[in-house]
Amino acid sequence: MIKSTLFILSVFGTLFSQIISFDTIPETLHFYARDTANMAKIVVKGSVSETGHAKVSLLLSCNGTALDTAEAALTYGSSGAAFRLAQDIRCGLYEYSIKILLDGTEVAKADSIVCGDVILINGQSNSVSDGQLGVPNEFIRTYELPLRAWTYGSEGVWPHRVGERIIREHNVPVAIMSGGASSTGIVSHVPGSNHYDSLLKRVILGGVQHNVKMLFWYQGENDTRTLTETKAYPGYFDILYKAWIKDYPGIEKIYICQINMWFKDLPGYENTSCEFREYQRTLANTYDKLEVIATVGTASEYGGHYGTKGYRKLGDRIYPLVSSDFYEQQKVPGVSSPNIKRAYYSTAARDEITLLFDQPVYWQDADTAGHKMKDYFYLDTAYGMVTAGKHNLAEKSIVLTLSGTQNGKAIRYLPDGWYHEGGNVF
Repeated sequence: MIKSTLFILSVFGTLFSQIISFDTIPETLHFYARDTANMAKIVVKGSVSETGHAKVSLLLSCNGTALDTAEAALTYGSSGAAFRLAQDIRCGLYEYSIKILLDGTEVAKADSIVCGDVILINGQSNSVSDGQLGVPNEFIRTYELPLRAWTYGSEGVWPHRVGERIIREHNVPVAIMSGGASSTGIVSHVPGSNHYDSLLKRVILGGVQHNVKMLFWYQGENDTRTLTETKAYPGYFDILYKAWIKDYPGIEKIYICQINMWFKDLPGYENTSCEFREYQRTLANTYDKLEVIATVGTASEYGGHYGTKGYRKLGDRIYPLVSSDFYEQQKVPGVSSPNIKRAYYSTAARDEITLLFDQPVYWQDADTAGHKMKDYFYLDTAYGMVTAGKHNLAEKSIVLTLSGTQNGKAIRYLPDGWYHEGGNVF
């Protein structure tokens, strides 16, 4: 929403700008967040300074077809005649336009207005997800801070992919805004930082602060450089989570993209990525409205990042979860990332370990890269003890056969980016 007579000046010249002014009016390409009834309200407020006028009208059209007219009779006071007009619009693949008439004469207009869901993205380079976005979509919008206006556009390859699938499969326009920045630690994203504050400002100026539907947080690689940074992370994340809940009071879901495996011998890094990913895995135990999405297994063109193809595949992995949470009539099984609940020796000889999960999971002897899953389980810090595995879907478990009696106290899977073969398993 804007308060400006420049809108009238730029379109209709100085005459009407001296007669009528607007406190609230949508601009062309404006995005409205839908409510629980699948609707939004266009509100136009202002005042007429020149006496002698009888009414102001708001004409609403959808996809070029006139829908409705709202009118307000003018009653003059000491500072002119104030008016307020409103029209309801429905969420869908519709583009609305409005015209404002003063006694039948057009004085302002706006078109390509849509109604849908607001998605926020934040984090470091994988939240930015540079690459080719694909075909532009008229129902994906973003709010540009330099322009202080809604525009066509998206921010990031995988968010764009999620957005275009929401549009195609559920007929819901989306607004996507990102505060992501490459090579940043969490301290660069807490309230008071430029990245946090600028995103919040965009959301406020766009008029959707109370209607953010979901937020994605994809960050953490930068905070695995030292154990000190990793140990400090939970405190910063707690600050960030509480700020999200406070500043975006309508938010329904926060998705945490668990970072992928990281390099074991990256210069300048102690590499605490396995400890960090374990911390991320357990976040949903502490925070409401939060779900963790595993990114391990996403096709990668180079270590730690993904090209356009990889990011699009990531979007395709994320979309079913979003669709299930927001656009299906009931929760779809199998779209959430599995989370382990318990690991224990399941024979008296301690030659078998059972892993219990929160949903059925499948065992595969080899993946498409030719690596065998059994070779990437570690008992304490040693590998090679797991000789086979199988799944039990009814019990939501994986049963690991061991090479013999074992005494390990901890079991790990995919703890680092570089493994015992001396190769890279990204």
